[in-house]
Amino acid sequence: MEKIWEAKLAKHRGKERIAVYFKKDPELIARIKKLEGARWSPNLMAWHLPDTEENRIRFKIPLKVILHPDHASKIESFRMWMQSKRLSENTIQVYIEALRVFLLFFNEKSVHEMDYNDIIRFNNEYVIANKLSLSYQNQIVNSVKKFFQTIEHHKMNFDYVHRPKRKGLAQCAEQGGSEIDIGGTQQPQTSGYVVTDIQLWLAEKCCSISNRWI
Repeated sequence: MEKIWEAKLAKHRGKERIAVYFKKDPELIARIKKLEGARWSPNLMAWHLPDTEENRIRFKIPLKVILHPDHASKIESFRMWMQSKRLSENTIQVYIEALRVFLLFFNEKSVHEMDYNDIIRFNNEYVIANKLSLSYQNQIVNSVKKFFQTIEHHKMNFDYVHRPKRKGLAQCAEQGGSEIDIGGTQQPQTSGYVVTDIQLWLAEKCCSISNRWI
C-alpha cells in the first residue's frame, strides 16, 4: 500500500516535535486529532506532536540510542589523553566519533570483556554490511587499538583483526586528510570527516514498527 503521509523531526517554538505531512484528508485529520498533543502549525504546514518514544515508534522515526554511562566515561578519558598529547581538535573529534560508534555498537558490553573478535564482528556486521569505505574501517580499528593501549592498558591481539591495505587511506586524504603520529602509530587526520550515524542504523535494525498511527 502506498504511503500517504511523511513524518520528520522538527522544532516548533523551541520545542522538539514530530511533524506529520499529508494531503488534506478529513479522515486523516480526524485520526491525528485523537493523538495527545497533536496541533496544526501554519508555519510548518503540518500537524505536529511531542517528540516521545511512543510517537517515534508510531511514525517510524528511529528511537534515540543513548551511550552507556560507562562507555561515555571511557570516551572522555580518551579525549583527555589526546588533549594532553596536544592533538588538533579535528583529529580528536575524528577519533572520539570513531570510538563512540564502536562502543555504541556494543552498548551493553563492558570494555573489559571485549577482544579482537568484537572488532571482527563490528567490521562484518556494520562496516562491510553498510558498504563503508576502507579508510573508515582503518579509522575505527586505529581508534579502538589506541584506546585499549592507552586507556585500558589492554594488549588486545590486533594481529587477528583484518585491516585494509594502507592505500585505502587515500580516500581519507581526498577529504583533506593527512597522517599524524599518536604515540608512535601513524593515524589518519581529517578535516570535517563525518562518521556514519550508527544510531539510525541501530534503530532501523532493532525496531520493527507498523505503518499505522493508532
